[in-house]
Amino acid sequence: ILAMALGAAQVASLPHDGYTAAHLFQWIVLAGLSIMLIGGEMSALSKREHGLVAKTYLWAMMEKFIPAVLAGSAMGWVILGYAPGTYWVLPGLWQTLIALALFSAMPMLPKSIRLVAAWYLLAGLTVFLVSSQNQTLPPWSMAIPFGVGQMLMAVGLQAAAKRTKKGQGHG
Repeated sequence: ILAMALGAAQVASLPHDGYTAAHLFQWIVLAGLSIMLIGGEMSALSKREHGLVAKTYLWAMMEKFIPAVLAGSAMGWVILGYAPGTYWVLPGLWQTLIALALFSAMPMLPKSIRLVAAWYLLAGLTVFLVSSQNQTLPPWSMAIPFGVGQMLMAVGLQAAAKRTKKGQGHG
């Protein structure tokens, strides 16, 4: 919902050639907020589902995502700070990194998250392809991939939680 709201707000203020580096900074702030919200939810869910081993399970999950978060942050810092003319590559890179992190964590996640990982990979490659045509970012290049990706994640986790309650496991 936050991704779609930011995307809608930005579309109203975008220049005709798409996103600027300043618009991407707003997405970086939203990503930080999302990481905090997801981290809090992961911690609560892990304690509820895994009891005494929650800390171990949570850390194992975080180990899968930390490299992608650090790489995405470093790329953003380098590109926006030292090569601002190439900022148009960032959304595709970020979406691809999320896909890789999800695929690497797949053994620990419900099977339904495979669809989310595939979505982020397809979205990242699509954004690269479209953005490379004129080296700008179209208005949808952040809101749709992240908004749909997070909605798919929520639906997939909710479905897995229902199956777990019924005793069917993570499948």
